[in-house]
Amino acid sequence: MSERNGVDHDALMTAEEVAKLLGVNVAWVYAQSRRRRIPTVTLGRYRRYRRSAIEHWVEVIEDDPSRDRQIGTRPRP
Repeated sequence: MSERNGVDHDALMTAEEVAKLLGVNVAWVYAQSRRRRIPTVTLGRYRRYRRSAIEHWVEVIEDDPSRDRQIGTRPRP
């Protein structure tokens, strides 16, 4: 467990929690998940988000905004 300031950074979060963390609406989080632009853990029909992965994703975008389309993507068949 990676706990800092009372927050478990390895915990899985819901789309609602990610939306609140990022200050966006839930529909945006789901849309980015479908486009594979945001790090997502798929558990059957459920989508979850590792807090540490979301925080890293935001840091990478801050460092190089052109990379936002590359983070969390997989090659298309």
